[in-house]
Order: sequence, then C-alpha cells, then structure tokens
Amino acid sequence: PDMPAMTVARARDTAKHFPQVTGLFLDGPDFKWEIKPGHRDDLWVEPIDTPENRDFASKNGIVFQKVLDGREYFKEFLHEFTPDYARKFSAHFQGALADHDWWRNHSKFANWYLFKQAAVEWSVSSSYQGVKKHLPHIQVGNSSRLPFVEALTGHNSVRKQNYIDFQQPKQYWWSGGVAGFRGTIVNWVNTLADWNNGLDTEQAANLFGSMFNYPMPANYPVSNYSLEATDEWFDTSIHDQTAKMISNSGGQEHCLPWVGLEHFGSNWLTASELDRLLGEMHSQGATRYCYFIYNSMEPEIWDVIQKYSRG
Repeated sequence: PDMPAMTVARARDTAKHFPQVTGLFLDGPDFKWEIKPGHRDDLWVEPIDTPENRDFASKNGIVFQKVLDGREYFKEFLHEFTPDYARKFSAHFQGALADHDWWRNHSKFANWYLFKQAAVEWSVSSSYQGVKKHLPHIQVGNSSRLPFVEALTGHNSVRKQNYIDFQQPKQYWWSGGVAGFRGTIVNWVNTLADWNNGLDTEQAANLFGSMFNYPMPANYPVSNYSLEATDEWFDTSIHDQTAKMISNSGGQEHCLPWVGLEHFGSNWLTASELDRLLGEMHSQGATRYCYFIYNSMEPEIWDVIQKYSRG
C-alpha cells in the first residue's frame, strides 16, 4: 500500500536532480501466470493472503475468501480436460482465458479476477495521479505481459488508457529460464498434459492456443520452442500479439514495448529472431521500443538494432 507514495517521492527527487528527465515507467505490478509446479512464477505459490490484501478487498466490496477459493478452483478447472472436454471447450469458449468478460462473469473466478484487476488499477492509477500532481510534464508508462495473459495477471491495457500516458507490453519471447513466453507456453502445455489423463502434448497445445486465442503455425510446434523460430511463427503468433498490444495501448504513439532476448539462464533469442521480431513490429507501425538486457551485447545483435534505428 505504500508503493504509490514511494513512487511519487522517488519521481520528485529524480526530477529535482535530473531536470532533463521527461518520463518514467512503472514496472508492474503483475500477478503470477505460470502453472508449472515449483516455477518461480507459479500462481498458486504467490503469497496473496496478506492482511493488506484482505483489507484492500474488503474496502472494494470483494469477499477475500472467494478470491482464495477462485484461485484454488482454477487448479481443479485445469485438471478437468479429457480429450473430449478439451475439444468441446475449444469449440465453445475460444479465447476464454484471454477474455475479461469471461473471467468477470464466471461464478467461481469472478472475485479472484476482480481483486487482481482492482489491485493493479489502484496501484498504477494512484502512482500516475500522484506523479502528475507534482510533475504534470512527466510522461508515465506502465509495463504488462503479453496480451494473451493480461487477464490472468491483473492488467487491462484498454482500461489503462484512461490513466497512463504510454504502455510497455513485454515482447519477451525466449524459452527456458523465467518470464519468456515461449517458455511459459511450453510449461502450460506440458503441465496440462501431465494433469489430464489421455491429453497428449499436441492436444494440450491445441487447447492452450484455443484457451488464450493464441494462433500457432503447424510448422513450429510447441515441442520445438527451444529451437530457432520459423518465419511462419512470426507471421502468426508474433503478428497477432503485436497487433493486439498496439491496439490495446491506443495506437502506436502510446505503445513503447520492451524487447528482450533472455533472462536468468534462458535460451537466448538469436540475431535472426530479433531481426524478424523488430521487422514485424516495424511493419505494424511501431516506431520505438525499449531494449532490455542484463548481459553484454554481441556485434550481430547490435547490427540488428542499428538496422531498425536508422532514419
């Protein structure tokens, strides 16, 4: 609950000592999105049952026990997918887990969903309003994960257009390690197959794509996600998520994505993959991005960055 005030204090101090600064970004907050047991971002291990969260829920008319019950029921829900039910769910509930209305109207998940939405909106909007009160000239951005997982993490970029200047969805597509979404998709698919008798990895991949309205080309199956991506993957999966992040942000002028290659021992995107990712963003009208890196930059990566930085 103290984070917005701390953000405002830090922004004011930074502006005082570095008047050339014209903007800042809020990195999250995010609720977790992984289902692989033992993963760092396992959503059931996330410590949400705190006095602060209970108090926040109460003040917002949300029954906190129903928040906890909804999260627990989600695990039961994900254990119910026989091959037949997976086909029926895909046919009748295409894109359900990426659909805010589906979560909001679900009898078991609504309170869990509404709590996450309210918490993220309060944190981001309070920080934004506090900064603008003292530093109206400062532009404020906020990061989020990929569009298909927004509802699960508590974000709603369309609503955030009302209280943020620019948005920074994360084009994090590495596999392995943490926070890269090829890795997340592999974890979801393998876990769904483990949890549901009779559901093989191909069926689980089809179910995942249907659940999250995430298109996947046949020539780049999830089992190959640790290998170099095909051109068709960029033309389908990357094209889809890039278009959605630009639209959800309110247009290219409000969209400043993060682009990264790796994180904590992951498999790196190659220079070729970075080239095709930036090429897809450029083809959709993106004019800027933030490059995320914890390590050194190899010459072939710098060459790609320069390629898309020239006027």
